[in-house]
Amino acid sequence: MEGENFILPEFQVNFKSDSLVFHLDDETSVQFDNWRFNHELGVFSFFNPINRSVYIYEVGNESYRFKIPIEREGPNAIPRISQIHVHGVDSIFILSAFNNHTAFLIDTTGSVLDKYELSNRQQGEYFTSGSLQFGKQDFYFYEDKIFLTVMPRGENYKAKEKYPSLLIFDINTEKKEYFVDFPSRFYDFNFGVFQGMSHGLFHSSSKKFILSYPYHHELKSLDIITGEEFESKMGNPYVRLANYSNPDSEKEMRWYGFYFGWYDRMLFNPVDQTIWRMATVGRNFDKDQDLNESTIRNIHGGNEQFFTFIYDLDLKLKGFVKEFLHFQPIIFHEGKMYKKVPNTNPVTAENLVIFRHFELVEND
Repeated sequence: MEGENFILPEFQVNFKSDSLVFHLDDETSVQFDNWRFNHELGVFSFFNPINRSVYIYEVGNESYRFKIPIEREGPNAIPRISQIHVHGVDSIFILSAFNNHTAFLIDTTGSVLDKYELSNRQQGEYFTSGSLQFGKQDFYFYEDKIFLTVMPRGENYKAKEKYPSLLIFDINTEKKEYFVDFPSRFYDFNFGVFQGMSHGLFHSSSKKFILSYPYHHELKSLDIITGEEFESKMGNPYVRLANYSNPDSEKEMRWYGFYFGWYDRMLFNPVDQTIWRMATVGRNFDKDQDLNESTIRNIHGGNEQFFTFIYDLDLKLKGFVKEFLHFQPIIFHEGKMYKKVPNTNPVTAENLVIFRHFELVEND
């Protein structure tokens, strides 16, 4: 639809017979949205809002290793759980995106060991809109520094010419540094706060932080050692991006949301060293078409609108899959990829989560 006209290889998901399973306790739903996988530690974690606890599983073991209660009041209180980053057994970071944005360092008992103010909204600092919902992962810790994607404040996002999209916070000095400006499309088309959201991914081996933006084809990266910034220049003919913002009517806004595509969160695949980037590609239909419930169901029908694009570590497009691969949790174990699938066994459906082994096979 846009960018240089080229054809990418298309892949499809091919499920295998083997699976990994996690046992849940009676307080946990199998439909949890809040999750994160750390491939370097081989741990899978999620937050259970029912009992306000963080669960940590070591992949390969069926039962959780830690169940960490998060208190609402007292010296160990954390007001809101937005993202989790398990750095080690006794160094778990929780991002709390409340009035101010604070990172809490806790241990496996839930005791707060330290906390760091990342953003003070009263002082007009940049803030994150990130949440752990559906596996959004743009909060990282590496060598005494916190990495977090940020965005301009909603009420005054036009106040400056350029906005950074990445905060690096030194936990020893509490120094805040900002990097990697939003792409020019953000300013050229006057995109607002939602379009200004960024998604991040830290690749520790290359020491690079990679950033994705909803209405920008190219990925950006920052080398955290040299400070060098890089932007891919491939475009993407499969995704139709909006070239204006702020539709002037409710009807146009609904059409706008279906007709144009945008990019969403990323995931690093350590099995083949690739980056997965979810996107909607936009759907063709007339602006005057009636958007009733039946029409909307047809627009959403199938996977034709939802893609996952595959990049190598040089940020070059290598192919795509016609579905949101990591909308559901993905884990990697012993060189294999596993995806959370429905448990259809009525006996175990409420207390057993199944991750099924899959491969990506190129279409003929």
